[in-house]
This record gives sequence, structure tokens and C-alpha cells, in this order.
Amino acid sequence: MNSTALNPEVLWAQRSNAKIHEKNYILLTISIPDCEDPQVSINEDSLDLTATSKGHVGDEQEHTYKLHIDFYKKIDPASKDSITKVANGRHFFAKLIKQDLETDYWPRLTKEKIKYSNIKTDFNKWVDEDEQEEEEELPMGMGGGAPGGVDMSEMLKGMDMDALKNMDMSALQG
Repeated sequence: MNSTALNPEVLWAQRSNAKIHEKNYILLTISIPDCEDPQVSINEDSLDLTATSKGHVGDEQEHTYKLHIDFYKKIDPASKDSITKVANGRHFFAKLIKQDLETDYWPRLTKEKIKYSNIKTDFNKWVDEDEQEEEEELPMGMGGGAPGGVDMSEMLKGMDMDALKNMDMSALQG
């Protein structure tokens, strides 16, 4: 086993809401290939994670990953809306509810005003402060919850299928 613990990459995003607790959270995606046996400790001020990994294909050496984050502000570790799980075998995922109800975003994830090389903004999950209410109001499948954009099954429900079969599709290609 490798004696040096590795620092995993952390991607993070957030939402803020001054009225609804479960819409006021941070999202963490912690990259640990083949994450095994994660030991997680979350309190209102910090997160500690230790996990092992077999590493890359063909790499039989086991690696240990360790992470400690002191949060910018307090979270609610006992919230029923918080989630922690291993996802896709490559990541440890956490959704943690912020303790303070406020519309302002945290300026950073960590308490310290230091640039950590392993902590980055998750632009795939990020929504700007002024756009977060719009994003939540969209129906499922239109960007407001389901990945992939438009829900074609909903769109096709009200269409006349016979008319669709007879439509000249070449006219739409222009």
C-alpha cells in the first residue's frame, strides 16, 4: 500500500435560497477512482474523507485518499436533505445543506482565503445567483432538474402522429 495519502480533486457548486432550507446547499464531487470503503465525517464546520482506490486499470497498487475541508460557513450535517454516496465508481458525491438561509452565494468553499489546486468550480452544475430561480422554475427535462435538455416524450404527447409521418422533413433541414 502506498504510504503517502493523495489529495483528491474536488468539484463544487452551490445554490442559495433565503426561504427554503432544501434549496440552500453545496454540491461536492470528489474524484476517487474505484472509491472503496469511504470513511466520512461531516460536522457543521468541516468534512473529512478517507478512502482507498485500486487506481488505474493494470495498477494493482492500492492508493489512499484523504481530504479535509473547513467550510466557508456552517452546514447542517443532520439535515434529512443531505446526501452522501459513491457515484459511478469514480466519485464520492455529497449534497450538504447550508445552515444559514440567505440568497447570497458563498464566495468560496473553504474558510481560508487560499487557492487550493485540488478544489475547482463545477461549471456543469453551477448556476449563477441571478439565474437560480429561473433554473428551478423550468419543468423537468427543460434544464430544471433532468439532465439532457428537452423531454421529447412530453413534447410528442400532444402531437398528431399521422401528420408527423406525412411531414416533409427535408424542409426542416434548411
